[in-house]
Amino acid sequence: MKKVLFVGENAYQSKSGIVTVMKQFLEDEELNKCVNYKVVFTIVDETSSLQRLKAWIKACIRFFYLLPQVDLVHIHHASDLNFWLSGLLIYIAKITGKKTIMHNHAADFHLFYANCSKVKKNLIRRILKRTDVNLVLSTAWYNWYSALVPNANWTLLRNSIDIPKDVEKKVLANGKAKLLFLARLEERKGIFDLVDIMPDFFAQYPDCELYIAGQGDTTQIQKVIQQYRLETQVKILGYINDKQRDLLLRDSHLLILPTYNEGLPMSLLEAMAYSVVPITTPVGGIPDVVVDKVNGYLVQPGNKKELLETICYVVENAHLYRKVSDNAHNLVADKFDFARYKESVINMYELA
Repeated sequence: MKKVLFVGENAYQSKSGIVTVMKQFLEDEELNKCVNYKVVFTIVDETSSLQRLKAWIKACIRFFYLLPQVDLVHIHHASDLNFWLSGLLIYIAKITGKKTIMHNHAADFHLFYANCSKVKKNLIRRILKRTDVNLVLSTAWYNWYSALVPNANWTLLRNSIDIPKDVEKKVLANGKAKLLFLARLEERKGIFDLVDIMPDFFAQYPDCELYIAGQGDTTQIQKVIQQYRLETQVKILGYINDKQRDLLLRDSHLLILPTYNEGLPMSLLEAMAYSVVPITTPVGGIPDVVVDKVNGYLVQPGNKKELLETICYVVENAHLYRKVSDNAHNLVADKFDFARYKESVINMYELA
């Protein structure tokens, strides 16, 4: 049985997409029969800089304590300071002769890299080259990283989910749909673009509803909703747990995710697994999943006119919905099932 030092955000206190993936590893019974995970949690999101510093100090102490007991180190990382501290742990692990895996979840690593000095860029490339296995989430990210550091070891490992059972076929009535935004409530995810077009959308389709779910500051969004006088048609739910999410997906027709940067969003896979049709953007790993007008719809990030027109088109043409909805479910069930994913993980650990 492989002993793996598993490092990342606190999977049971943070609420990001990274920890959703981490919990899959830690909670899967079959995977844990083959792997002995020793866990080091770093930060909790939405905490102060001082709290994060203390959390990292504790994590480093635990890392040093557990390192002699394991065969390899698997670190989940993003960008900015998180990457630099993860890189430090990689160097420490390599000095002690341990195999290392960097699991890159960053949606904006290209921007992080572009804004670094020449010295920092060289250091980033050295860290990635030094790592035994670099995991990336999509074809687009694989191509970008491979061009950046061609002599590093890059492996494509797309996110996956447990496919829900008893998913009912969805039917959309003309002019009446339940729209859902399911992501972190921040500008990068396109939430403000979506809210800005809602007055024009509801003027045409007053019987529709929009539900907004996700972690973040709901105050600003609530102000905009009140400004547009959309309180009746737009419901802000804030953060929801897994059970609430699944119930919401069973009852929704469209996932609206007009995001600007992505790795491979878990909410997209989860929605499509429930036959929810996505309207999203061709960024990050999304084109690996969504084929325009086949199992969803793609619009350009920041193009609010195109976003509005596409939502209206789908709501107006209900007769096209069923096939696209079925295709969405079938694609995710066939290619993004965690049952296959964990086989790849076990093989990777064995070969590392």
